[in-house]
Amino acid sequence: MYILNAYYVNYILNAYYVNYKLNAYYVNYKLNAYYVNYILNAYYVNYKLNAYYVNYILNAYYVNYILNAYKVHYILNVYYVYYILNVNYVNYKLNAYYVNYILNAYYVIYILNAYYVNYILNVYYVNYILDTYYVNDILNAYYVNYKLNVYYVNYIFNAYYVNYIFNVYYVNYKLNAYYVNYKLNADYVNYILNAYYVNYKLNAYYVNDKLNACYVNYKLNAY
Repeated sequence: MYILNAYYVNYILNAYYVNYKLNAYYVNYKLNAYYVNYILNAYYVNYKLNAYYVNYILNAYYVNYILNAYKVHYILNVYYVYYILNVNYVNYKLNAYYVNYILNAYYVIYILNAYYVNYILNVYYVNYILDTYYVNDILNAYYVNYKLNVYYVNYIFNAYYVNYIFNVYYVNYKLNAYYVNYKLNADYVNYILNAYYVNYKLNAYYVNDKLNACYVNYKLNAY
């Protein structure tokens, strides 16, 4: 636009210069005309017909000059119209390119934002998957520890139960042993008591036999 404005300024300046030159030529022409008229008037008597002829020629040149001036202005106006149209067309094309540039820039930004959003979503999805795997690992670890603790607790309970069963069997064994010893001791005591009783009875029978024998002897001796 700066270049176009410079061309336009040069065009205006050239137009003013052309008008100035045309006015200068016109002034010179008028001065020359006055001078010619002065000369012609001086030679009016001798050169009347020539003066008319000269005026006719000059008027013809002036008419041609005016027509040429109008033609020049017309040509200049036509060129100016073409120039304005071309400037407007260039501005239109530049604006169209700028609009396309802006639209393409927005489209590129949209595409980049879409890729960035997809990247962020993929990152969140990957983190979600990793967190899910991590949570599953943690839960599996807790479950494994729970199962191991359950197995260990069952093992401890089974061990205590086995010890309890062994202790119960051992207590029963000891009680049975004590009972057997008690029974054996009781049978032995009864056996001893019976033996003492048998001896006592045998001794009593022996004493009675002795006493009876003594009595018999006493009776026999008495007789």
